[in-house]
Amino acid sequence: GAALAAATAYSLGSAEGAAALGINAGGLGVGDPADFAVLDARGTDPWSPLVNALVYRGEAAWVQATFVGGRRVYTGEASALAREAARESARIVRRVH
Repeated sequence: GAALAAATAYSLGSAEGAAALGINAGGLGVGDPADFAVLDARGTDPWSPLVNALVYRGEAAWVQATFVGGRRVYTGEASALAREAARESARIVRRVH
């Protein structure tokens, strides 16, 4: 956290990251792609900035839904592609451990 502020890390992973790739994304304005996640962040500390909780302590369990192009693509259960990615990630971790 001392090396990179949470707000900077969040920006790099959203609007700034998209800009670096030449993609019109990272915002929720009219005409922007509607790619976003719905989070249940009730477990965050009310005295701490929300962006800090998202960047430094975010949990996969917080994700309630994801939307791509305005279409809901995740509704609480991992897709076949997500399950395959998790299996492949676990395989890689086992190999490098």
